[in-house]
Amino acid sequence: MASRFKAIIIPFAALGGDDAFTVLTDSEELLDSPIGPFLKDICSQFNLDPEIIPPITALPGTTIPSLFPIPSIERIYFHFAEPIDTASYSDILNDRKQFASLYSLVKRRVEESIDKLQHIRWNDPERGLPQRLTSKISSLVSNIYKI
Repeated sequence: MASRFKAIIIPFAALGGDDAFTVLTDSEELLDSPIGPFLKDICSQFNLDPEIIPPITALPGTTIPSLFPIPSIERIYFHFAEPIDTASYSDILNDRKQFASLYSLVKRRVEESIDKLQHIRWNDPERGLPQRLTSKISSLVSNIYKI
């Protein structure tokens, strides 16, 4: 579709969103549990899809269930790869080799971005909130005593 409109594809990756929540029970497990029929009945009464039932997550840093999802304060990393101009893939709809070539290029750039982000995250000394707070407080204190 992108090539049909000669659109530019910008491959990207995000890392860390999966670490934002600790899921204790997902919605499918809730619907299969003893309270599942009750939840399905409520959804039915309001003409809602049971898929909208959110998972039960824990309060950050604990295993205590929260009433609504609260994300942990971890960094989320993003990388935008080099854009791909689809104008050179003008016959992609009729040429499987061109399609495979474009697909492969986009996939490779996304995978390279994920690898890059994993390396950055692994080497990030301030990945977690405690490390960031310690670093910022240390910097603040050292700046105060320089005066």
